[in-house]
Amino acid sequence: MVVLHHLMLDLNRYGVVQQLGFIQSRVLQYGRVGVQIFFVISGFVIAHSLRNFDGTPKSALRFAIRRQLRLDPPYWAAIMIGVSILIFQKILSPETALALPGFRMILANLLYAHRVLQVREILGVSWTLCIEIQLYLVFILLMLAAFRAGNRPPASVMLPVLTVTALASMWLTSQAPEQAWVFPYWHYFVGGVVAYLVWQNKASASWLYILFAAAFARLCYLPDLFLAVGWTTVSLVYLVARMGLLTTLSLGRPIQLLGTLSYSLYLLHRPVMTVLFWIAKKHGMHNWLPVTAWGCMTLAVSVAAAYLLWVFVESPSMKWAARVKDGSRLTPAFSSQLGFSEVAHPILAASPAAEG
Repeated sequence: MVVLHHLMLDLNRYGVVQQLGFIQSRVLQYGRVGVQIFFVISGFVIAHSLRNFDGTPKSALRFAIRRQLRLDPPYWAAIMIGVSILIFQKILSPETALALPGFRMILANLLYAHRVLQVREILGVSWTLCIEIQLYLVFILLMLAAFRAGNRPPASVMLPVLTVTALASMWLTSQAPEQAWVFPYWHYFVGGVVAYLVWQNKASASWLYILFAAAFARLCYLPDLFLAVGWTTVSLVYLVARMGLLTTLSLGRPIQLLGTLSYSLYLLHRPVMTVLFWIAKKHGMHNWLPVTAWGCMTLAVSVAAAYLLWVFVESPSMKWAARVKDGSRLTPAFSSQLGFSEVAHPILAASPAAEG
């Protein structure tokens, strides 16, 4: 969805919107909501990934190492590709190329801090990874705090805090895209987490109903496409899980392949599009029909590039992350209250957030 959205943005510069107006307008309008969908799924699978969490700093550190081993190598490789493209453009077309990134800009991008530091992005999609890292950090800190709340079961601390903070995120923040800090997106992540806990039948469904009611009221008060899609995703994820389809739902091998390559494709599609549409412009390609065909080829090249990144970087990084063993054990309070099981579900394992 996000890839098509960015493709349509590039095609829009060549007048394709006049020929494919209805299709393009819909993709441009709805393609941006893929981010909200991603944050919901991320909350669901991170709750699953932390099923063995025992509340110790050592367990939190293991989780952080696994996460970064899983995310960093492909991201860093994509950053280097992005820098190489900028250098390439500067050499061949110095009058129109962007300024080359300095050390501070590269370092801020590598550390997922460029949005917070208001530094230019090297990868146009990397702002979501800045938010994702913040989501992980806030969630793991809340879990650590929940284990230190006296004799109370961790769930009895976590669920009210998650719900109250999600309500504040939903009602007190703008839902505008591409913000630097985590709070506007927090309620999507919490929706995924709570959906997981309710699905496990260890958290009352009333927590989820409260969030659904708040989202519905917010939409009635102030209609918002991002909010509507995000909370529709929460309901769909919960229903698919409750119906037992996580282990059986299959959309065919091509979709499974795209799911496997999704992280690498997300990282590389913008650099690939930048290069190929730059070539199209340099060769005077303006007619909407060849440009559209060029765009279709761009999609194919993006998938091929993602496959190479997956084979040579992402797949090895997954193996590295798997070597960081989780030596923790479920404490009676946490396992009985939250019901995190040892059963891994294939549909969860397909997501980058599910590793670990």
